[in-house]
Amino acid sequence: MRDNDSHGEPEHSNGSSSDGGLLDGLTRRDALQMGGIAVGAGLLSGSAVATGNENESGGRGRGPIPSVYDVTKFGAKGDGDTDDSDAIQAAIDAAGGDGGGIVYLPVGTFDVDETLTVSDDHVAIVGAGKGTVIRATFEDGDVIYAGGTEPVDGVRNLTIRDLEITASVEKTSGAALFCEHGQRVLVENVYAERQGALDPNLHDAFYFRYFDSCVLSNVFAVCNHASVTIHGKEDQTWGAGFWIVNGSRLMNGPPNAVPEGSVGFHVGGSCGGIAIEDTDVIANERNLLVDTELSGALNRELFINQCWLDRSRGNGVEVGPNGVHLLHFNNTWLASSGHDDPDAGGYPEANNLYLDEGFPGRVILNGCRIFNAFGSGVVARAGQLTVSGCDVFHNGIGPDGGHGIALLGEVADTTVVGNTITHNGTDELGEGVRVGEDVDDYVVAANVIRENATEQLVDEGGPNGETGLNVT
Repeated sequence: MRDNDSHGEPEHSNGSSSDGGLLDGLTRRDALQMGGIAVGAGLLSGSAVATGNENESGGRGRGPIPSVYDVTKFGAKGDGDTDDSDAIQAAIDAAGGDGGGIVYLPVGTFDVDETLTVSDDHVAIVGAGKGTVIRATFEDGDVIYAGGTEPVDGVRNLTIRDLEITASVEKTSGAALFCEHGQRVLVENVYAERQGALDPNLHDAFYFRYFDSCVLSNVFAVCNHASVTIHGKEDQTWGAGFWIVNGSRLMNGPPNAVPEGSVGFHVGGSCGGIAIEDTDVIANERNLLVDTELSGALNRELFINQCWLDRSRGNGVEVGPNGVHLLHFNNTWLASSGHDDPDAGGYPEANNLYLDEGFPGRVILNGCRIFNAFGSGVVARAGQLTVSGCDVFHNGIGPDGGHGIALLGEVADTTVVGNTITHNGTDELGEGVRVGEDVDDYVVAANVIRENATEQLVDEGGPNGETGLNVT
């Protein structure tokens, strides 16, 4: 069972088999391979280890084998008709009660009429791939809930992998997975979507409230509200270390049918050490939203590397007042904002990157491609901006036009150097770079700024600005 004394602040701030957990349909070799899951989730310690650890020839030395709790041994049918809630919950509770283990769901559709709850450490919920489906048959609430409202009730070393989470009804609230006070949580190869279609019926996919060192790897999320939501506490605890990696995709509907108000990734306050890499965020109202709405406190740092932020209905990336201290984009594609809004006209709406008034931090764009926005490529109304080595082109394509880069409002300590800024805007508005009259302390230099529709460089900034050596 959980050792309550070991919980608190995060570190950074009866179906099991006594012969090694071997169940019908699961060989010892299978269990050994699944041991890799247990290692990653910290299951191979203490009472989480089954007593038998002989190798297949009967010898010893291959290492301990984690206990496996096959949900069918607890009465689950997986026939897409029976309510398997009690059986799956019994397997989860048995694994947790024994100190941890692998809750195994074979191929099948496991209907659940109520939320599944994980309350203990060192539990892995593992399917057999996309053919393993957990399907909610209720409208309100989470499909899986892990952790608790107090730190002492949180979970550590939770793994969920190799399965699909869906619903047979239109979900009006809740997430496919809601994790609260989770430490070292791995979600891998998990699909949260309507079964067999892009038309979403889940409300949220993955929601992490108060977390420490959590990873989403190769996840696929299609829902109506938010694919991934995270936030810490207002005192800047419980919001450190979160990764979305390895070909994940976050979306909220097929192109041309994006739900209004939907968000791909919402960083809602008091978060730091956040990284997104090799991830596609597409077809949302806003692909990335960074604000303080959920915790009330500033986010610290967010790194985005080799990602695709594409085809949003509104602003592709939107950073709210007091949103984040540092936001760093590297080799990332920011594209096609406004394409799924039938009323999109262009700037001041539907920009690929928008920094709102009151934004206090720095945004770095290095080696990015910023293009095809109905509005402007980049709009900064506050904060500090560094743009280098980027291609900024074909923005402002809506009828109202737009800019390549617009520095407006209380922008300072800003550098735009070594970029190619071309073919932006329409005859209505088509400026390559605009520096507004309230901007001071800036350098716009050594850029290629050509073939923008109305102006190449408009400099109305203060006396501490410098524009020079641009090729226009």
